[in-house]
Amino acid sequence: SPSSGNTPIRTRVSCNPQGDFIFQTVHNDIQKTGGSSFLTEFEFDPTSDSGAQQNYFVMNKCDQYFQSWTVWGASFIDSSGNILYNILSQFNRPYAYAIAGTPHLMFYDRNHTRCFTLKYIIDLTINCPSQIYLPEII
Repeated sequence: SPSSGNTPIRTRVSCNPQGDFIFQTVHNDIQKTGGSSFLTEFEFDPTSDSGAQQNYFVMNKCDQYFQSWTVWGASFIDSSGNILYNILSQFNRPYAYAIAGTPHLMFYDRNHTRCFTLKYIIDLTINCPSQIYLPEII
């Protein structure tokens, strides 16, 4: 501690190796058993830089694995009922909610270009269009 003359060691916690493993394991289980999955009730502290980075990591992994997800909406509203756009922006992103084919890539480059990329093989037997959510504020 500072009072004892020792310098505190600061570490950067990263969920990347464990996060990769978890998403891959869920993906493998779904491939074996069929069905789907839904990531619920996650959220790192969106008011801190490290929490925001962890949220971005999870969102990118969800895109990579085509994982459905949700977070609690109350965390986007302050005690006066005002929307906290700086926090909402961490989760408000483009995504494909209907894909008329087999998806291969979904990626949103939040940090550099703010471009959304979706690659899929069209299935001509599907008579409905692919649909992409494009938020007004990102």
